[in-house]
Amino acid sequence: MDENYWFRADGQAVTHEHMLMALADVQNILIKASFTRNTRQTSISDVTMDVADENAPQNNPRAYAVEEVIT
Repeated sequence: MDENYWFRADGQAVTHEHMLMALADVQNILIKASFTRNTRQTSISDVTMDVADENAPQNNPRAYAVEEVIT
């Protein structure tokens, strides 16, 4: 997700900081689908999400898209 494609409720563009605050405590991502009686089959595939864990074993693949906060 990129903040360049999002807007706040008041119409202003979302900043990088706004996006990070909004995503800070995301626990689930729900996908909405529409129901129709004519659908015979549907699927979702090839969905991935990088997850960063500073305590993860070294052999886990690195989540390059996740930012690191240096304190």
